[in-house]
Amino acid sequence: MSLKTKTLIKIAHIEEIPEDGGIAYLLPNKEQIALFKINHHIYAVQNKCPHKKENVLARGIVGNKGEKITVACPMHKKLFSLETGEAFDNDCEHLKVYHVIVENNIVYMEWD
Repeated sequence: MSLKTKTLIKIAHIEEIPEDGGIAYLLPNKEQIALFKINHHIYAVQNKCPHKKENVLARGIVGNKGEKITVACPMHKKLFSLETGEAFDNDCEHLKVYHVIVENNIVYMEWD
């Protein structure tokens, strides 16, 4: 039986992420994630919009739906929760959400 261990990989310095906006980051497996800083909290989700399969969510429009913090795809306005990845449009899959840790103003992500 093999236990998988997770390591932390450095993603970005917190000041590289615009307040109320996002940036894209390329993971070691060539997958892109979108990092957002909202009220000094960091959210990380897949950058690829599940609607049209384009890496554009980091340039999305940040907002709220009730109490939920959201991002809308800049191409087709499909809406997603940054906290859970929930898609608010029935024709879209949910976003993959990544766990990040901020330590000494550096954003890290757990990596298998």
